[in-house]
Amino acid sequence: MKKVESEMEDNLRSEYDLRSLRVRRVGSGRKTFVDINVNNVLIEVKEDVTQGLEYWRHNEELSSQVKKEIVDANVLFVPLEGDLYRGDSSSSGKVFASGAESFFKYLLDSSKKEIKADICVNDGEYRKSALYSEPITLTVIGTIVISAIIAPVIKDLILDYIRANRARAGKDSEFRITLVIDNENGFIREIQCSGSSTEIEKFLPKVMDKVLNQAGFADVSTTKKLEESQIISDRDTLKE
Repeated sequence: MKKVESEMEDNLRSEYDLRSLRVRRVGSGRKTFVDINVNNVLIEVKEDVTQGLEYWRHNEELSSQVKKEIVDANVLFVPLEGDLYRGDSSSSGKVFASGAESFFKYLLDSSKKEIKADICVNDGEYRKSALYSEPITLTVIGTIVISAIIAPVIKDLILDYIRANRARAGKDSEFRITLVIDNENGFIREIQCSGSSTEIEKFLPKVMDKVLNQAGFADVSTTKKLEESQIISDRDTLKE
């Protein structure tokens, strides 16, 4: 597991304040089948997604060592898109959302042994952006690519994490996360989620269940699917 350099924080310049942005479709081929924008929450599901688990496992920017480390991961934290620090030579490296490290550690500390989480970044290139001065009332996780087989477990942990953050804040907070769900059989969907944590707690499970239903993971229990996956993995190992 790669070391996360938590001390490397920067104050994001005002022109990159993500609170001023709105989720929008990009490109003529962009498709969505769910678009919720009610009760202080915005959730959009994108269909034309190509950056799933295999994309990141074979990403040319990753070292051969890192590729070996993440080959079996079913949860991958990926860097923010774009060069937010262009022109600042002291800010080289891959930038991750301010709450990514905390949620990553939360997953590792959970009792869910089936979770194999890792970060798509070379050693020494990790950078965390401190986006806001009030992290308790605003949590930005960034993008996480997950296998559909583990998605129900991740869904429950996200909800637990939201509740814990809200309890610490003593009031409703804002939560932002992007989930890329990959059934590793050609089906990839991206869920962009932003807004009141209370409302996200209501809507996100329904949206994830809809995506998993389309991915073919709704009619069989997660435990059974995980067992079947492990059996297949063991068989492949024996063949080698």
